[in-house]
Amino acid sequence: YLPGRLIVKLKETRSDETRSAVEARLSRVLLSAGAYEAETQEAMMLDNTYIVSVTEGMEAEAAAELADEPEVDFVEPDYLAHVSPCELGFCNPTHDFYAQRKWDLHNSGRFAIPGGTFVYTGKADADVDFLEAYSELNRELNGAAVIGIIDSGIRATHTEMAGRVVAARNFAAGYPATLTDDRIGHGTHVAGIVAGHGKVAFHGIAWGQNVKLVNAKACELYRFPDGSIGSSCPSSSIANAIVWAVDNGANVLNLSISTAASVPVGPEAQRVALAYARSKNVLPFCATGNDGAGSIGWPARFEECVAVGSTDWGDVRASYSNHGVGIDLVAPGGSTTASWPYSGILSSYNTGNDSYAYMSGTSMASPAAAGLAALLWAQGIHNADEVLARMQQTVDDLGAAGYDQEYGAGRINVCRALDPKAVRTSMPLAFNRKADGTYTVVIYAELQAVEQPVHSAGTIGTQSHDGNVEPIVHFGFDPAKLETANITLGDGHGVEAHIELKHDAYRSALVDVDLDGDLDLELKFDKAALAEAVPSGTTELVITGNIGCRRVTAHEHVTVLH
Repeated sequence: YLPGRLIVKLKETRSDETRSAVEARLSRVLLSAGAYEAETQEAMMLDNTYIVSVTEGMEAEAAAELADEPEVDFVEPDYLAHVSPCELGFCNPTHDFYAQRKWDLHNSGRFAIPGGTFVYTGKADADVDFLEAYSELNRELNGAAVIGIIDSGIRATHTEMAGRVVAARNFAAGYPATLTDDRIGHGTHVAGIVAGHGKVAFHGIAWGQNVKLVNAKACELYRFPDGSIGSSCPSSSIANAIVWAVDNGANVLNLSISTAASVPVGPEAQRVALAYARSKNVLPFCATGNDGAGSIGWPARFEECVAVGSTDWGDVRASYSNHGVGIDLVAPGGSTTASWPYSGILSSYNTGNDSYAYMSGTSMASPAAAGLAALLWAQGIHNADEVLARMQQTVDDLGAAGYDQEYGAGRINVCRALDPKAVRTSMPLAFNRKADGTYTVVIYAELQAVEQPVHSAGTIGTQSHDGNVEPIVHFGFDPAKLETANITLGDGHGVEAHIELKHDAYRSALVDVDLDGDLDLELKFDKAALAEAVPSGTTELVITGNIGCRRVTAHEHVTVLH
């Protein structure tokens, strides 16, 4: 905590009590701690709440003395939470950026790097289905939303941030209110994940140009008792920033800030501020922390926060991600072990207007969830509880079925959250070579629509063009605007091959293949790609992936001959 400071909140006596009357009551209360030189320093944004100075080194004793006063609601030291410039202690600034490296938005299983080589991710489709949403639901959203970033500030002149920040104020204790720029890098990185323009390197989750940011800075550089200088966030600063962001129009908050998971009790000032946000229909998202512990840090552990943990590009809980009772959701936050730096999350950085960096941590996962909440708000869901419910109902369920303490409800899915009527598909599949050398693939699709009746089932046939046989997948429903993501073929025993559908070997079309009056989606794979993906002699075949944001899974015993 900050030395020589306490946060004191008085109980409310009358709703019309003036500030001067409250401060007079506080002065009388502080007489009980006169031995500790207790004096009022400043009012906080929270009602009836003040910063009180006391003798350094005597904070606990002074707090105990004041807590006995009947007019005191709570009193506590000005606790410090932490952010790291590079989250887990390291980062990799880069000017060699490519949108395809945003595996958290679209994970095809691999991407190219300079020199003509490929980086292979842990698992295809271990992403939030952003590309499918961006392609399917129009490239520009019409609705508006405001996101409050409670962090180390934002470099508002960054290419990805230009025009995004509509209000800014610094609350970091000991610094002027006008010092709103990001001197650490953390806040700019978080802001890019939430709402980057997409003008140069990448899109943020909330890509609509009517999505704006409120820069409520709460973290800065401080000198610690051992003489070191590091980034930290006083509790009073966090609480002030929350209230101010809410009062300045935020619909959603992001707090990529955390204490250690071992801290038994959270700062009451932050809880009260978060409760204020919820009372104003504002939804706060908080990072669970990076201790790798089976309990989550504060403020994420407060029930007022939506606690967000981190997955890596293998679609499993990142080793550092805190989890346990109270976790609500997970989102991609990056890894610290595989193919660094590319396994981190690429986003904007504070060292220049076109600077970028890879970071990993729950700090990167929380803003992805906050960005999705802002999209839902912009699309017309203006109730915080309904926004959270939609997000939890449309996740990709990871781990144990349903809610669990490792993944919460599951990993967020942007496309399904924005379009909950997406059709779910389950497809028994057979894949054989016929005597004439052609390939026949048969899929019977069981279509289950969330809020619409089931149409007819679909089939797969073959089509030959100059001897090149292409299996055709088609479904008996109207797949208007549907885009494909990726498909993985495997042998059922851990051997898998991914087929990227966004290249020249893939084609799709909307046609009425079976002449039943409904448009069908045709997915055409070339023969060579399938032959390479499915080895001869396979007796068990598995197909998994997404078609749009529709999960596809199939499993069948077959014989494959090449």
